[in-house]
Amino acid sequence: MILDIFREFSKRLPGERLEQFIPVATAFCIFLWCAACAAKACFSVQRKGAQAHGVLAIAHSGQDGGGAAICEELAGEAAKKGVTAASLQGLHAYLREAGVSDADIPGRMQGALDRMAELRARLAASDAFSQGESNVQAEALACFDRGDLASARQLLFHAADDAVGAGARAERYVAAASIDHLLLDYRAAAEAYCAAEASLETALADGADPLKKWRLRMEQGRALLAAASADADWRNFVEAIDAYRGALDLVARAAAPLDWAECQYCLGEACLAFGLSEKDPDRVEEAIDAYLAALEEWTRERAPFDWAKTQNSLGDALLALGEDEGEGDRLRPAVEAYRAALQEWTRETAPMLWAMTQANLGDALEALGARTDGQEALRQAVEAYEAAVNGGAGDLDPSSAAATNAALGDALLAMSAREETPGALERSAEAYRTALALQGPDAPPLERAKIQVNLAYVLGSLSSRSRNRSLLGEALALVDVAVAAIKGGGAKKDIQAAENAQKTLREALART
Repeated sequence: MILDIFREFSKRLPGERLEQFIPVATAFCIFLWCAACAAKACFSVQRKGAQAHGVLAIAHSGQDGGGAAICEELAGEAAKKGVTAASLQGLHAYLREAGVSDADIPGRMQGALDRMAELRARLAASDAFSQGESNVQAEALACFDRGDLASARQLLFHAADDAVGAGARAERYVAAASIDHLLLDYRAAAEAYCAAEASLETALADGADPLKKWRLRMEQGRALLAAASADADWRNFVEAIDAYRGALDLVARAAAPLDWAECQYCLGEACLAFGLSEKDPDRVEEAIDAYLAALEEWTRERAPFDWAKTQNSLGDALLALGEDEGEGDRLRPAVEAYRAALQEWTRETAPMLWAMTQANLGDALEALGARTDGQEALRQAVEAYEAAVNGGAGDLDPSSAAATNAALGDALLAMSAREETPGALERSAEAYRTALALQGPDAPPLERAKIQVNLAYVLGSLSSRSRNRSLLGEALALVDVAVAAIKGGGAKKDIQAAENAQKTLREALART
């Protein structure tokens, strides 16, 4: 590992100024961390699927050892949609019990609200199920309204076999699957959708809408992809891809071009997620093909929002391959795809998506600049990142905002390394400090350590220019903290190297 290089510096330090040592030594740390991140997340795209949370759904009271209450804003929105406060509390309690972090719960609660409202309305509808089945329907609704979502699910699923008619049986399975989604049991949801599809085989013979089977197959794919994303099980990825390919056989492009495009897009999402997870470039290529197919029908004129989201996903796939291949041939089209998405996702019409895509554009431009020695690409990357974190203030969730500020710091640092750029190092230090401030307690320690090391390098460089010893002291303190994280999560040889590095730095400071 590159940390071993500190041993070499210790041999030369007596004859060198400490201010000269710090930038050089920490530069090796930057190389270490960039290499480590590339090895750990080949084909990774930072903000793929990132979501901002416009409403803070949970307000912690601090009075009951970690209890929380639904905030008035979300409760009011839920009430307007017919969702009871008790059902919200029940979902919140389940998410906490399932180990969802406090930082993620608000977004999950907000995202679940429409599904809860739709499900409750269906259970409350007088024609939701066949006649004579009102008892199950009423019991499930009562369980749901009091927050006992698991019992409502059990009632619906296990009573499906007793339903009168194939259509009613399918309805119960679909309702059970919807609750499975809320409870994060995506595999169970996929199985329920599969059971509903099987029930429809009889209904189709009686003249039911054939597109219902297609919709259920699509829901299977979504549930399986969610399961794969949750547990990184390659089998769920494969089954999700198979489900979407099966759905393509159920919808004719000529008869339903927009549905066909949706299927192609979802297939692309599954292939891309699988390719990223398994570091498989062939799967990423399949995703690109699927996105391009979707764009043939989802044109900007016919489906502007869907066109934009497909352009953004196409950019993700091209960026993933470009970062892996180390050439600009994939990165330039990625830049073009992100810029296309921004034509529809504007700051005024879709602020969250605009900020996310600006950050993605910054990633592509920074990668292009790093691989082509393009200072102009780095300058444009800085502009994109600054647009995301400044123009999009409040539109990125804290985790994404932290990652974007860290990326901004990296781009400014790379610019200053290529050529003298007035103010770049100072702006880089500010971006890194903002990133550290935005990171929550759940941030991975090694990820935080990377930012600390890069900030230490910037401060060391500024100290060598200004002879400001306080900056140097701050840099050394950051390195001490980062080294502790390395020792806590690194391999044995890396821990030894980190301890040697820490010792070398302290001895150097004592000689000043």
